[in-house]
Amino acid sequence: MVIKKGDLAKRPFPGPFTNATSKNDKVICDSLDLCKLNAKLQHSLNEIYCLCRNTVVQLNDSIRENIGHLYKVCEAIAMLDMVLSYWRTSTYVRCNRLLIILVIKIWVYIIYR
Repeated sequence: MVIKKGDLAKRPFPGPFTNATSKNDKVICDSLDLCKLNAKLQHSLNEIYCLCRNTVVQLNDSIRENIGHLYKVCEAIAMLDMVLSYWRTSTYVRCNRLLIILVIKIWVYIIYR
């Protein structure tokens, strides 16, 4: 708690406050109740940090278990993007049926390999 020195004006320092230090024109002090509340707050904050860390670790573990599948999906999307870009830039032959069959074969190859 911070109290201005002018507010004290030659009065005795209040009893419940401890650890009073003076800085410039202010007096900084604590009380036993404030120290207890601060300790509870620190404990709650540490508990929140632990819970968040555990959640992130569990999330990382679940992602690592399925990283192979995610890699295959990314590879399939990249392949589809490449085929689609070839199809869009192609001016000679635009065969939709052939493209659909090719895309299906690529998906099957990447997913089941």
